[in-house]
Amino acid sequence: MKKLDEAMLGLRATARQVPALSPDLLAVLDRLGAVRQAVGLDAPQQLSDETAPPVGLAGAPASLALTSPGGAIPVPMTTTAQGAIPPTLAPQTAPAAGSGLPPAKLAAQLAAVPEPQRKLAAMLPLSDGEIPAGWEIGKQGDKYIETFNAENLYEKIDGRAESFLQYDVRGMAYADYHPKGDDSYQVQVYIFEMSNSLKALGKYGTEKTPGVKAIALGQEGYVSAGSTLFYADKYYTQIVSTKDDAKFAEFALTIAKQIAAKQIPQAVASGTEGAVKATPESMFALLPDAPGKAGQKYVAQDVFGYGFLSDVFMADYDDGGSKWQGFIRPYADSAEARKIFEKYGEDAKKDGAEIRKLECPDADELIVGSSIGLVDVVFLKGNVVGGVNGADNPKKAEAFARAFVKRLPAKVPAFEAPPAEAKSGDE
Repeated sequence: MKKLDEAMLGLRATARQVPALSPDLLAVLDRLGAVRQAVGLDAPQQLSDETAPPVGLAGAPASLALTSPGGAIPVPMTTTAQGAIPPTLAPQTAPAAGSGLPPAKLAAQLAAVPEPQRKLAAMLPLSDGEIPAGWEIGKQGDKYIETFNAENLYEKIDGRAESFLQYDVRGMAYADYHPKGDDSYQVQVYIFEMSNSLKALGKYGTEKTPGVKAIALGQEGYVSAGSTLFYADKYYTQIVSTKDDAKFAEFALTIAKQIAAKQIPQAVASGTEGAVKATPESMFALLPDAPGKAGQKYVAQDVFGYGFLSDVFMADYDDGGSKWQGFIRPYADSAEARKIFEKYGEDAKKDGAEIRKLECPDADELIVGSSIGLVDVVFLKGNVVGGVNGADNPKKAEAFARAFVKRLPAKVPAFEAPPAEAKSGDE
């Protein structure tokens, strides 16, 4: 089945280029849902390659593009307390009492979950009043909940667990749902806990379907083929429908909003009181609001082709036709930042760039690298490396970098490496 999933990646990519193939492909995917269930495999299909493009965070759009054989159709969005939701996917049915587990039964189910994953399991919509009318929870033996840690995650998503370990997964909680009296198709919920919000954003980005429009759900989310996926703080949630159907899409979005509402308070409460916490949003906020700013994104590794440069936040800029990328990367301390800054200059020089040092009272150091008609202006300030990459106008690039470094604080909160003991297993 894994080999078949891998083969489907190519077909899905082809269908995106040839819209006329979309109806036939959807029919194939619909049949595959039944095949997966027949062989006892309920892990979600790998919808994109692990080496996906960088995560773009452009904010909540004014419309959501839905694919049809004729092309992309913009659908107006409506706004709710949880964000912008397409009207065709907005929940129409309120949860009805009796659809979920009664309090005593739910308490017993949660009590059986290993303590490290209990908070995750409690995020699943399971109680009376949480599950929309006409739907019910599936069972795995005598359980309604399955949980896993980093060591045994492969038992649930064999073949994909390693990609989550690369992003420091700590645990996962799972439940599935189906229309009452009909379990031929399911909506499967996977809530992954990563070590921090940066890792959650990174993993979300590797699996984000190229070209999909974002919606305001958690920190960011999207809908695709009846499924809803999003990340909020250190949690990455997949709500995977085995049937591309409006009814399933509506249900997936309904419970996604419930889960996100449980995760966002966790994000607020998880910071140390009185401390400034590093979040993807706080990193993007440090990038200047200069003319033509667009395309904010997080790049996990091999930034600008440098293997030593990772976990960088950047945006595209266009000032009267002059273009470049602004970027920032905070480190744990100034010594680590200086090491990366010096490595940047050394490797650029090896690649044939002409390196010059500039005086800058607001930076510890500022260098300009020129190569093949493009300019990099890179600064070191405290624990931060940042600046300009790939500019075609040296004067504008230098002015941007100087203004950028001037507005930065002396120290920027960094994403700290999680303590080793947090990886201890349970189930």
